[in-house]
Amino acid sequence: MHKLRIFRRGAEQGFIRDTPCRNVILPKRKKSRKNKALEEDKLKRFMEYLESKPWDEDFKRIIKVLLYTGMRSGECLGLAWEDIDFENNTNMGFNLGTTNNTGKLNMNDFLGAETAQNTEKEIPISQLVPWENQPFKMYSDFKMNELVESIRENGLLSRIIVSPIAGGKYRILAGHNRVEACRRAGFTTVPSIVKDVDENRAKLIMADTNLCQRTELLPSERAFAYKAQQEALIALGSPRSTAAIAEKYGEARSTIQRYIACSRLVPEMLKLLDNGRIGLLPAVSISGMPMESQRAIAAYLNHNYRWQILEKKQQIISQIMSGKPAARTCEDIDDTALTFAEMKAATTGNPLIAEKMTVDNEVSRLKLLQASYYSQQRTFEEDVQTRYPEKIRQKETQIENVKRDIELINAAPPVGSEDNFHMTLNGRTYTERNKAGTELATIVTRYMMSEQYQEFEPKEIGSLNDFRIIIRHQGISVSLALKANAHYTCDYQMSGLGGVIRLCNLYERIPDQFTGLSNELEQAKRQLANAQAQLGKPFQHEDELRDLLERQSQINAELEVAENRHDEVVIGYSEDDEEEMEM
Repeated sequence: MHKLRIFRRGAEQGFIRDTPCRNVILPKRKKSRKNKALEEDKLKRFMEYLESKPWDEDFKRIIKVLLYTGMRSGECLGLAWEDIDFENNTNMGFNLGTTNNTGKLNMNDFLGAETAQNTEKEIPISQLVPWENQPFKMYSDFKMNELVESIRENGLLSRIIVSPIAGGKYRILAGHNRVEACRRAGFTTVPSIVKDVDENRAKLIMADTNLCQRTELLPSERAFAYKAQQEALIALGSPRSTAAIAEKYGEARSTIQRYIACSRLVPEMLKLLDNGRIGLLPAVSISGMPMESQRAIAAYLNHNYRWQILEKKQQIISQIMSGKPAARTCEDIDDTALTFAEMKAATTGNPLIAEKMTVDNEVSRLKLLQASYYSQQRTFEEDVQTRYPEKIRQKETQIENVKRDIELINAAPPVGSEDNFHMTLNGRTYTERNKAGTELATIVTRYMMSEQYQEFEPKEIGSLNDFRIIIRHQGISVSLALKANAHYTCDYQMSGLGGVIRLCNLYERIPDQFTGLSNELEQAKRQLANAQAQLGKPFQHEDELRDLLERQSQINAELEVAENRHDEVVIGYSEDDEEEMEM
């Protein structure tokens, strides 16, 4: 390969007439990919070996995190509590991969906040100041109400991130929706993480948290978030701002550059991009035009019906780029979207065409809302008639079964001490946990090798006091369960003794099930009451839609009259033009 390049360079610079390797076809190298992941049986043996060792439990947890998440050891050791989003069960991405093997600075080097001191505290809502002009939109009413309900029931599980500013206030870096939800839920304070960082690092954190946590982002939100990060990285001295952003979020550098280019779009064009009326590539092309031209294109697109792909309609863009007036011509009108009468109305300056487009668009919007309303009503009807009543009955039955199981537990000796331990496995009673663990390990091994395991059939293997012990297939492993009146499940810990301990812990925690089921029952009752309140509510835009439909019919009738009145009108040239053409 290197020789080929040398000959090619020599030919380009005139040292040789031509490269002798021009027609040489290099063979493709076969890429060998070695699977470094542990196989299933090896993973089982490793976990069993891990549980058998008297190592520190924190060390074991680190090993399990590495196995279950695929993190590098440095990433795992760099985790902090603020890196975990308990609300969404995701990792926020801070402090991960803060080094780069290439020796170049990356995004995380700047997110690391070299001198920042993180402090956890409860901050009054009155002292929290929103980030002005931050690019991310607030949740919709529906999604916000869900968050409010969750916070009322469970509290705020994930702390917001703030930075101190003048006047004893704190600027919100991450958590605008959570703050608003806490305010609506009646909270006066919000659990927060205070990061004492400069303006540029604050901007990076603000954008990064939203880009990492939110799964549904509009193109405009991405555009201004990437733009803010680019400006901050440049100010912090990064020599490769867009490359660092692309590396951070696993995007191509060209994609990041395209989104940043879209930040130059006017608001009217950004709205079209967010609505999917134009694609990213056409938007990038338009972003280089003057603002007046962008607005002209946006107005044109907003007054046509079927403009989904900008490439199909290049006429008006060509006019603007060539300096011609942006006035609409016959060629600019979509003949597949407009009727002949509408085209004549547009060319003669009939205001009905503009009104028709406005009315039709509004009718379409309201019909979509109406369809969504009917869909929600059907959901509420199902909730009221079947879903929540059935859920309430199930929870009530489970609560009664748990009550009876608690009575059995109270009547039997506790299993927490070795003196009171009695477990029956395969018809034999064990009073020592180690011996019971050895027998349990043998039972599990035989079960996993049996046909029952392959066919996912559960099997009763013994008892713990008055509770039957059941083993069943679960994924690549097995689970254990206790059953009397109700059913309680736990994972098997790859060791017989670990399984015995888990069963004993499960037995002792059965009374806790009562509280959890009671809370779930009350929640189901509240959900039923809410569905009953929403069921039967009228569509709030019903009168508006009816009036628009009437006006739509009137406009269509007037346009039809205009068509019958001007059947012989030829669009595009006058009678004088026709005489000149004949001459």
